[in-house]
Amino acid sequence: MSFESSQNGNIMGLLSSIVSFVLETKWLYLFNRSRVRVSSKSMWNVAKNVKIENCTFIVTGNSVVTIEDGAYLKNSIISVDNAKFIVGRNSIVGSRKKVTEIHVQNSCSFTLGHHSLLLLKRIWIRFAGCVKIGDYTNINYDSEIRSDESVTIGSYCQISYGINIWDTNTHNILPPEERKVLAEKYYPYFGFETTRPKTAPVVVGDYCWLGEKSTLLKGTRLGNNVIVGYNTTLPGLVVEDNKCVVTDIKLRIL
Repeated sequence: MSFESSQNGNIMGLLSSIVSFVLETKWLYLFNRSRVRVSSKSMWNVAKNVKIENCTFIVTGNSVVTIEDGAYLKNSIISVDNAKFIVGRNSIVGSRKKVTEIHVQNSCSFTLGHHSLLLLKRIWIRFAGCVKIGDYTNINYDSEIRSDESVTIGSYCQISYGINIWDTNTHNILPPEERKVLAEKYYPYFGFETTRPKTAPVVVGDYCWLGEKSTLLKGTRLGNNVIVGYNTTLPGLVVEDNKCVVTDIKLRIL
């Protein structure tokens, strides 16, 4: 290939990138200090009265985004890549106080019902995972959901501060040589996983109350109207309806 041909190819590639950027950018949201880009292969089903303020919202691949009437997304970083993302009517994601991150990757789905409030720190969905949150549910600051399989949270739930809900080990326990290869190959992305770790679905019923700093690990299932006490960890526990589960603390005065 000649130098001129190479230059022409580079120029055409640059022009193509610029055209794609212009066409894929939703310029309307710039007025609310948001950067919104939607790939030409994706579906952007967003009601007219949806507000997206101070957000970075990137939609790539063959994704489907649906945001219903009255929803309000603010101060959030959202990436949807070959995945489904649904926010129900009048729900709120994010706040002016802290940044909320939601990452939905290949073949994954995120569904938020109507009139719910998400102030949490992060939702991260990988390996065809699915997160479904019901109606009138609140998840407070510094909480995190990790899904590599399935997390289902019902309606009318109160989820406090610093909660962790994980249906996955998040990492595989690999032989040292395999971990060494991954560390070198994907540097600086330490802990990079190419296969799904061990998982089991997490289910939270309706009307549940999760106390501050509690943790639900893979396989945990809560019935309806369950209370989880402060700083309680449930490692795959099944709790029936109308029960309260707390950590047994024994103190001694010496």
